[in-house]
Amino acid sequence: EFGVGKTTLVKQVANEAKADKLFDVVALAVVTKTPDVRKIQGEIADFLGLKFDEESVAGRAIRLSIRLRKESKILVILDDIWTSLKLDEVGIAFGDHEHRGCKVLITSKDPDVLHGMHANRHFRVDALKEAEAWNLFKKTAGDIVEDPHVQSKAIDACRRCAGLPLALST
Repeated sequence: EFGVGKTTLVKQVANEAKADKLFDVVALAVVTKTPDVRKIQGEIADFLGLKFDEESVAGRAIRLSIRLRKESKILVILDDIWTSLKLDEVGIAFGDHEHRGCKVLITSKDPDVLHGMHANRHFRVDALKEAEAWNLFKKTAGDIVEDPHVQSKAIDACRRCAGLPLALST
């Protein structure tokens, strides 16, 4: 099953943020349908070169929070969140009151999750409109799609991709 490309988009954001040196550290963790806080902590810690001695989730959260505060500019990306997650329980200190230099980027299929986590800004990522999809399909497939012998099949193939960018470009 294809999505609209949120994961691909945030990976690109992470790469560009690193390349442009917008942040000292960019950490990405995949959350999934059933969040495993230990796994999320571990994925973020890996980007920081942090090893945990603590066994408990709470102890790891304290250690992670302390480590995050040492970075003056850090981007933490939490991809594919299905339910609200308490960032302080993970150990993510951010915002004006906790750590001004820590920014958090969250992706979710459910806008209610973003509201529940008090996200400051929301950006909806939709499937492409038919004309946009056709332009991407043409760009990817090349001029052959304009050939009268191929065009009707190409248009049909493009429509079956339902405007999903990854389906169109792979």
